[in-house]
Amino acid sequence: IVAVFAIVSAAINLPVLLLAPAAWWHFFRFNAVRPREWNLWTFFDPAWLTTDQINRFSAVLLLWGLVVLLLLQWRSPPRAEGICPVWLPACCAMLAWFFFVNKVYSPQYGLWIVVLLAILGAAPALAVAWSAADLLYFAAHFVHFGLWSNSEEVRQWFDFHSYLPATALREVMLLVVVGWCVHRLRTNRPLASLVPQVQTKLWAIGALCTILLFVFLRAWRLGSPSGAIFDEAHYTVMASKYL
Repeated sequence: IVAVFAIVSAAINLPVLLLAPAAWWHFFRFNAVRPREWNLWTFFDPAWLTTDQINRFSAVLLLWGLVVLLLLQWRSPPRAEGICPVWLPACCAMLAWFFFVNKVYSPQYGLWIVVLLAILGAAPALAVAWSAADLLYFAAHFVHFGLWSNSEEVRQWFDFHSYLPATALREVMLLVVVGWCVHRLRTNRPLASLVPQVQTKLWAIGALCTILLFVFLRAWRLGSPSGAIFDEAHYTVMASKYL
C-alpha cells in the first residue's frame, strides 16, 4: 500500500513540480503564512502565539505523535485471526492526531475519521459520538460564517457561547478517537468487548450533541423575528443580555 501510494503521488506531483515549480510550491508557501482557524490553538490565544510559533509547535507535536505510533506498532502483540492489521488503527490514530494538532480544520475532514472507524469496525457508540460532535461543530462553524455581515459584538457573543464550546467538544472527541485506536493497537480485542461502560458514555455524548444541535437551531429560529438564524436584530438583543 505504501509503495502504491508513493508511486501514485510521484506520478501526480512530479510533472507539475518539473513544469511549474512555483505553482507546485505555492501550496506550502500559502499554508506557511495561513493563520490558525478554530481548533486547539484557539484556546492558546491568551498566549499571543504567532503563526510561525503555531507552525513549529504543531509540527513538533505531529512528529512526536508519529514516533509514538510507530513505536506502538512495533511493540504491538501478534494479531489474532480476523483482527484488522495493526497499521489500520495506527492510520486512524495518526489522522485524528493530525486534526487535533493542526492549525487548519474544515468540517468535511471529519468524514475521513468516519470512514476509518467503519473500516476498523469501531463500536457504533464511538462513531455516533464522534459524528454528532463534529456535526455540532459543523453547525456552529457555518453560523459563525453567516454572522460575518453582523456586528462584532454579535459575533463575539456567538463565538464565546456556541462556537468555542463546540470546538472544545470536537477536540476532546478527537482525543477519544486517538485513545480508542491506541487501545486497538495494544490488544487483539475491540474496546467494546472490554469496557461496555464506555459505550454507554459515548452513546450519551452522541445523543446529547444531537439534541443540543436541534435545540440550538430550533431555539434561534423561533426567537428570530424573521425566522432565520442569521437575523442580526435577534443576535443583537441576545448579546446585549449577556455581554
